[in-house]
Amino acid sequence: MVGVMDVPAAMVSNQFFDEFTDKVRVKPLPWEGYLRAGLISGEELQQLKDFQRQLADGDSAEPLAGHVGLLVALAEKLSSIDALQYLLVALDELAERDAGAAAELARAVEAGAGERALFRCMDKKDDYLGLKASKILAGV
Repeated sequence: MVGVMDVPAAMVSNQFFDEFTDKVRVKPLPWEGYLRAGLISGEELQQLKDFQRQLADGDSAEPLAGHVGLLVALAEKLSSIDALQYLLVALDELAERDAGAAAELARAVEAGAGERALFRCMDKKDDYLGLKASKILAGV
């Protein structure tokens, strides 16, 4: 079997990429609008708000890994570039901050759901989504 070459960090991390990631992280998204449009459920909205609150508070009482499935499911369902950018930033940060979340993301990719969501993002006409999805896949 041929081994996969290591991806140089410069390909997926540079000043512009990091600054854009910071902007995506703080950009408000109309999650309630997604609910009203029937794109997400009330339960998903509540879980997303809980996740955002947990990240903002730095509350580590609840494991972050439990949110990976939600983020992957939303990345599979939604098509908005802004929403997908946010979801990939959140997935990447979870994988970097929490070993349990990284393992859960790896399981989701192996099971196919995470892989479908990430490859779908690579097909979008947004360079940032492709780079971020590639960075996540390379990390798992």
